[in-house]
Amino acid sequence: MKVILFFILLYTVSFSQNIVKIDSNTTDIEDFKVAYLIDNLEKFTFKDVNSMQFIEGKSSETLGANTTNTWVKIELENSTKDTQTLFLHQDEAYTLFSIDFYEVDTNGSLLNKLDINIYSTEVEKSMLGSDAVFTFTLAPQERKTLYIQQKTLAYHYYNFRIFSKHKSQEYLIFEKVGLFKNLCQSGKITNTKGHRDEDRNRCRTIC
Repeated sequence: MKVILFFILLYTVSFSQNIVKIDSNTTDIEDFKVAYLIDNLEKFTFKDVNSMQFIEGKSSETLGANTTNTWVKIELENSTKDTQTLFLHQDEAYTLFSIDFYEVDTNGSLLNKLDINIYSTEVEKSMLGSDAVFTFTLAPQERKTLYIQQKTLAYHYYNFRIFSKHKSQEYLIFEKVGLFKNLCQSGKITNTKGHRDEDRNRCRTIC
């Protein structure tokens, strides 16, 4: 009996450690725990993975050239007294074929879904530069789970960050545009084949 209780306690502690705690109105979290599931054969749907075992991982992860389809799971809890509007960035999304976001409550019910096909002509409406961004809210003390399905044709990696609205805008303007400008001025975008037309157009505007 003591052994069973020990493993239950161990599981509970491990579970709680994986929850991303939102404890501020100015959220900027770049290093947190996620879980992932590799599904190269694309056998699983959202309904399947909602109850499956995932592997513990980090918010920034490299899964290698042989991985083409993954599911990432992020659990969050709002420990503040205010409703939080949050922005989940995947700032390596431009390397993917597609990325889909699923927002789920504690009962496993789907609340919201966003599908982004990187090669679609409509992609500019869903992407902010090279970032895929999913917006969601958390009421005080509310807990939710986000599932992200990512497909790639080649090398598979991701980098997730969680921001409040102000921090998201600040990140996009000062960090991402600043990095982009450096690449423009060095000629690495305008002179490099393979970059998208919209990247070249942004380069002309910024530089």
